[in-house]
Parts: sequence; C-alpha cells; structure tokens
Amino acid sequence: MLRQHAIERTRAHDSDVEIWSILPSARSECVTLATLLTPIWECYLAVLDFTSALDSGPMRERDFVDGALVEAERYVDHGTITRPEGVSVVTVENAMKLSIDFGVLRRDGARLSIGDTSARDRLARSLGLHLTANAVETGSGAA
Repeated sequence: MLRQHAIERTRAHDSDVEIWSILPSARSECVTLATLLTPIWECYLAVLDFTSALDSGPMRERDFVDGALVEAERYVDHGTITRPEGVSVVTVENAMKLSIDFGVLRRDGARLSIGDTSARDRLARSLGLHLTANAVETGSGAA
C-alpha cells in the first residue's frame, strides 16, 4: 500500500522514542492506512483496560475474551472506539496475544493472570502515541 521511501525515521532528542515522519508525497496513503488501523488500536486499548479485571485473580482465557469483547462494545457505545468494525473476537484475541507477548498477561494453561503492570502502562502509552499521531495526521481528533 505504501510506496517505498514514504516514511522517514528519526529518534526523538534524548529519548528512545522513534519518530516516523510521513513524506508529503505519501500523505494520503498514510492517512488511509491510519484511518483503517485506528479502530483496531482503540480496541486493543479497551482490552488493555479490561486486564484490570484480572486484579482480583486469574480468569479463564475464554472468559477474558468474552468480557473484553463486552467492554470493547461499551467503548463503541461511548464513542471511545470510533468505528464498530474495530471490535471483533479476532481483534480481542489478537490484543490478548499481544498482551501476552509484551508480558502484560501471563498464561498458565487456559487461564490468564496479570503479568507486569509496567508492561501494561508501556503498551498503553505506545498505542496511545499511535492514536495521537493518527488523530493529528488525519485531523480526526480520535485520540
């Protein structure tokens, strides 16, 4: 979808944050891509918020997915998730897997428990940065 040489990568001063600048020639393609990804990232954030349900103890993976799906649907109702197609079982399961990969959740058989809470904060911050960048780039105000 994106042309070669559409993005320039730099590091923020005194930070480990990488900044991706969209070159003017590729702006419309990047806006389209950002518009498609925003509801998915919003759903991922809803799933991250739902991980707090595990603060009281482990939960079966299936119950976690079902509960996170209900939570994400509430986010759609409140306008936090901008497009309802961003919420699906597949998206919630992918967000759960990403949370496991990042250490936010720990899997023990078919049960999930809280992993590293600082990992949850880092992942939420990363997703939030993507959403903020998308809102600025698309003018959507979706962050």
